[in-house]
Amino acid sequence: GDIELLDILDLNSAPTAIPIIRNSQLHPWFFYVGGQFGGDNQKNINLALNLRVGFYLLINRLDMATTFSAGVTGNTAATGAGSSSGWVNTGLMGRVHFPIKKLGLSPNVGGQLTVNLYGNNPATVNAALLVGVSWYLGVGNLDIGISIGNIVSGSGGYTFSPQIKRR
Repeated sequence: GDIELLDILDLNSAPTAIPIIRNSQLHPWFFYVGGQFGGDNQKNINLALNLRVGFYLLINRLDMATTFSAGVTGNTAATGAGSSSGWVNTGLMGRVHFPIKKLGLSPNVGGQLTVNLYGNNPATVNAALLVGVSWYLGVGNLDIGISIGNIVSGSGGYTFSPQIKRR
């Protein structure tokens, strides 16, 4: 980005206007939309929608985001009121990226802290290790990641970065 001198101490000069910073996006923001689907041979299923809004602290290297996920877990063979249960979680996450420009990939590692509500159970707080990879595509990244905490889960989605015109 562009850096300009904003002020200089000179007691003998008259005050001057502050120069305009050409690179106004010091911390580009992004939003992510993704989902999860899981099932097993006992006809248990898990469906979820994942959302993330954040910004880069260091462009293409370090990001911070708030997260929101909601979903439903159930069994397709079961019937009645107890056959499925909803859940919601919200939290904060941060990742360090290791861009490989020649391949258009960016492996990443980070952490996440979430508050979880599952059915009628009391809220719980969970921490997780995040490992993933981003593929630069269009005006953002195609993301695939794994969360390793109380449970291990995977997700995939697309991160939109409105400031990016093209890669």
